[in-house]
Amino acid sequence: MKARLQLVLAALCFSTAGAAIKWCAFGASQIAAFRALVAMLAILVLIPEARQRWSWRVGLVGVAYAAAGLLFVFANKLTTAADTVSSRRRTRCSWSRWRRGS
Repeated sequence: MKARLQLVLAALCFSTAGAAIKWCAFGASQIAAFRALVAMLAILVLIPEARQRWSWRVGLVGVAYAAAGLLFVFANKLTTAADTVSSRRRTRCSWSRWRRGS
């Protein structure tokens, strides 16, 4: 039951992120910084293994996640939510076409 509740809470957080970003009066960089801070604290508190050892791979994943979060917030704040979602879909589609070589 605990895993299901966590899944529902994660889905709720992800599904309301766009609306919360639109509603908030802060700037995109402030929202992205706050989201990154909350994510960092949640990882450090909820995943004890994350506090033990860090490597260059962890840093690389952190930078990639920060860039994705920053771009998501800017896209959501500066455009409509539909544009944000469809641009993610277009990027994913063009990436898969590039990998196939077509």
